[in-house]
Amino acid sequence: MIFSIIITCYNRERLISRCIRSALHQKNINRYEYEIIVVDDFSSDGSVDRIDEFDSLIKIIKNKKNRGLAYSRNLGLRKARGKYVVMLDSDDFLAENFLFISGLFLENNNWDAAATDYFKVNLKGVKIKKESAKKNPIACGILFKKKCLESIKFYNQKLRLHEEVDLMKRFLKKFKLGFVHLPLYRYTKHKKSLTGIDKK
Repeated sequence: MIFSIIITCYNRERLISRCIRSALHQKNINRYEYEIIVVDDFSSDGSVDRIDEFDSLIKIIKNKKNRGLAYSRNLGLRKARGKYVVMLDSDDFLAENFLFISGLFLENNNWDAAATDYFKVNLKGVKIKKESAKKNPIACGILFKKKCLESIKFYNQKLRLHEEVDLMKRFLKKFKLGFVHLPLYRYTKHKKSLTGIDKK
């Protein structure tokens, strides 16, 4: 197994199917070379029904109570079998060559993780603006060597906010992050993000 895509979901009934489809439809990569792990954090809407529609194609983990993003991501990371792992938010989606191109860059550079540029999109997936991952970093769309995340013990589960900032601070003290200047991630801008404010 080369890649693991980890999707964490909480009340994303409207968008989770789009997210999973983008993970399934990666090009120039054999399907047996990557896995998709979806962790539902005790959603109270119809998210689980949407996720279950893909049950023969993905690995599904259902929390028995709401545990937060850091816990859910760590659960997915511990189950991941890939050499490389990427976090995919349930309201976002991937370009079809995300794994192929990010993997090439990671294999052929002295990097421990590769962050790709991204498009901000609206709820319908229409592109709003191209953004630089270096100038305007986000938590997702970064392909990590799993062994590096293991060495820093993944996310801090005590944090309910800014867990990705804490992770990157610890990661960058030991490892090198490279940048792929191609917009391979789709970052949805809306008012129902985890913090309840507009996603930046």
